[in-house]
Amino acid sequence: MSYNNISWSGTLRFLAFSIPVKLSSAVSESSTTTTHQYAPDGGRIRYRRVSEATGEEVAYRDIQKGFQCDDGNLVLLSNDDFAEAYGTTSRETEVLLFADPSQIPNVARSKGFIVRPGVGGERSYAAAVKVLQQAGKVAVLVFGIQQRKRLAVLSPTAEGYLRLEQLEWAEDIAVPDFTAPVADFSANEEEVIGKLAGLVAGQAQDFDYPSRKDDSRARLNALITSRIEAGQTTTATPAADSPVAQYGNLMDQLVASVEAVKTEKEPAPAKPKPARKPRAPRKPRATATAEKETAAA
Repeated sequence: MSYNNISWSGTLRFLAFSIPVKLSSAVSESSTTTTHQYAPDGGRIRYRRVSEATGEEVAYRDIQKGFQCDDGNLVLLSNDDFAEAYGTTSRETEVLLFADPSQIPNVARSKGFIVRPGVGGERSYAAAVKVLQQAGKVAVLVFGIQQRKRLAVLSPTAEGYLRLEQLEWAEDIAVPDFTAPVADFSANEEEVIGKLAGLVAGQAQDFDYPSRKDDSRARLNALITSRIEAGQTTTATPAADSPVAQYGNLMDQLVASVEAVKTEKEPAPAKPKPARKPRAPRKPRATATAEKETAAA
């Protein structure tokens, strides 16, 4: 499993140590099979960022965050605005306190990260791991990621690594909106429940987490391979110069359609007629000449 997807880099201030660190996701998809979405004609389905106002596609670099007021007006926010609101936590972590691991509620645990030491921070990193291991405690800290201040817990692993888990703020944890069911059981029901609990306890096993594999990925790969070998494939439709691909919004498509119709209706320009060759003078007919001479006499 590779952890090359660095999502944060900064400084971890741990007691007297100042440790340059990088965070990479602790979860990585091990499957190499990538599937996409296709239309019935074989065309690849793409998703674009489009403005509701114009229907035009917007580059990611031009997108701004903002807040819409009740009257429909917007308050646009820049990166500097977020930096001012969240302080210096964007590139520096601050340890708030040390606590017992049992005090960290599981429901609050969110994303997990592997903490990697930066250049020159290896010894301080190893010292921080040893301090937490010997104390049997974890460090609760705050840091900034994706333009938000986050709460997190820093804990050592048995293998000598530091692991950081993002915690959700207490006010963001959903509280059940119903009352937990309560029931009064009879003596016989309590006896049966006790027997069932004994059966569950007797059937309990050690959970070998690493041995659990997602075999559905292997089955999917085998299915795809068998289809390829059997020639059961569909020719992919390349991206064509369709009206949707050519024109960015509805207005452009309408104008293009009007122009196309006008072009079809306009008559083709008449071709110039070739110049006629001069005719040779016709010879007078004999009968006509005789008649003229008789009339003159």
